[in-house]
Amino acid sequence: TIRPEHDKWLKDLDLYRYGVDDMVEEIHAKTHENARADDVKNVKAVMTEFGGFIQAVFKLYESKTKGDDDECEVDRITCDQFRMLCRDCAKDLSSDYVDACFNAVLPQNVKGAKKGFVATTADLHGFFVAVLKLAAKVFGPETKGGFQELAPRLEAFLEQHRAEEKKKREAKKKDKEEVTSILKRCSRLMTKTLDSCQLRRTPDTAGYLDVRYLSVHAARWGIVSDGAGEGRDEVVGLEQLTRFIVYVKQLAAAGDVDKFTVQGVPYEMDQDEFERLLVSVAYYAYNAAMATEAKLREEEKKAREAAEAAAREAGGFEDEYENEDEGMDVDGEAETEKEPEPEGPSITFAEYLATYLDSVFQKAGALAAIEPPKIEI
Repeated sequence: TIRPEHDKWLKDLDLYRYGVDDMVEEIHAKTHENARADDVKNVKAVMTEFGGFIQAVFKLYESKTKGDDDECEVDRITCDQFRMLCRDCAKDLSSDYVDACFNAVLPQNVKGAKKGFVATTADLHGFFVAVLKLAAKVFGPETKGGFQELAPRLEAFLEQHRAEEKKKREAKKKDKEEVTSILKRCSRLMTKTLDSCQLRRTPDTAGYLDVRYLSVHAARWGIVSDGAGEGRDEVVGLEQLTRFIVYVKQLAAAGDVDKFTVQGVPYEMDQDEFERLLVSVAYYAYNAAMATEAKLREEEKKAREAAEAAAREAGGFEDEYENEDEGMDVDGEAETEKEPEPEGPSITFAEYLATYLDSVFQKAGALAAIEPPKIEI
């Protein structure tokens, strides 16, 4: 059996079935005889160039769910998942336009679709065209720096977001380097903290931690609690702590349970494992804290938008002079530009880890808390 070429699915993508030729601007289509066909051909070339990136984005968002009860389908994307993508990369587009982009590429809405067949999810071909529709709006001729042709719109859109992904990757690399530096600097404090957990220190137990004592000390440090959950981002539960302990002890297995090896009873952790455990728990707490931060920011944004909409509705009718005052304050002066809303986490993981470990070291007695000097007046 001869296997098909790895990119046959992309070569088989028929843009005319999805009406891409109808998306070409009439002004551009009239520039020369083959303008419409050339633009469609160039769009296919851009899709081929960026195919791996678009496919990876599709797979990532295909697996995203809104909750524990939500299910995802392999190689299909739902409207909710497509909306999640747009909130990340095309947030200025209206929800109606986003839904229209998605609905247009559903199997029943393409040219030559079978009658009676109705689907609520799109495949990879449809996703490619839906992304094109987003790009066509974001970099349309009416926008600043926009284009008449479809192909450069798609290329600009993908270049912008590929550059953003590279920027995120560089930030993660820098964060990892800072974390490594932090752990190197606090090596002695880590040793003292590990030793403080031992009930009795003897020469043969020095540098090792019996995990039976770990949960008690972790609770004293304020990083483990029965009350872990919503509203307690800084702590984990005992079950989650145990999962991290198993992960650390079976690190070489890389999550493959078939490769788990027999360990001593009870589990003992050396300093490297203890360090990795604290970093793992801190990273879990960091992600929970940043998720809560993002949720609060989204709620504040919705409340602000609702208040602005209510204020506009209460303001009555718009008169013919309203546009003349646009950008002016109540005194007729030009308004200062609003500061852009913060996006992403307010702090990096390295910054969070430094504070987190300081707290652990202080509560373990390894590091003396530095109090500000008292100034008598």
